[in-house]
Amino acid sequence: MVSAKWQQVRGTAEQKLLYEIASLISIIRNSDKHRKAYVVLGGTGFSRGARSFLLHNKHLEVLADGYPVEVISLEGFLARANKGEL
Repeated sequence: MVSAKWQQVRGTAEQKLLYEIASLISIIRNSDKHRKAYVVLGGTGFSRGARSFLLHNKHLEVLADGYPVEVISLEGFLARANKGEL
């Protein structure tokens, strides 16, 4: 599963991402089909602190069982996809 999040200008989208991650965790827990999810961040509107928190996967410190959800930059996601590493 992939959830793409684009933030062009500053706003509240970054504040909603922990809920998005929690929702993906719930889907994975209740699914026989999905084992991993990616939240892909793009755009220049994310605040530096929020972007750093998310890209360093700090959600693992605050959300139980957060390990099957990885937050990754758009460039990182594309690089992995090109190498067949997803």
